[in-house]
Amino acid sequence: QNEYKPLNNDIRSKVEKNLAALIKKYPVHPVVQIEIESGNGQRFKIAEALEIILQPYNLGRFHKNNTSIGRFPDSPISVFVNPSNVEFAKAFMKAIHLYVTSDYKVIEIPQWENGGGGMRLYFNGTPSFRIDGSVKVD
Repeated sequence: QNEYKPLNNDIRSKVEKNLAALIKKYPVHPVVQIEIESGNGQRFKIAEALEIILQPYNLGRFHKNNTSIGRFPDSPISVFVNPSNVEFAKAFMKAIHLYVTSDYKVIEIPQWENGGGGMRLYFNGTPSFRIDGSVKVD
């Protein structure tokens, strides 16, 4: 379960349909910056795979050199967002839920630029993979 498994085509297709519906509902949206806590190669693989899924929709990117140590240990996944983008952030997490089935915490950052201040998706927990490639981060 701790070994990375690629997402099967059926779930990937459903996630892609969810993302297409998401950008239709939110034509103006923040770009999701995917970040990971260092020290676990499986988190890196999740971030890479998610970036590949998000790229065709202009929804996000993973800066491979941007890893951290000791940040936000209280939540397996943290979503940082401007308060005006909270609904988008929740809709985004729902759209990818078939792939990343984990609990997450939304953290509002009022100092970020109003409306377009971006969104950060931070993986901190330990991933476990199902046979279909979906993942839970605890």
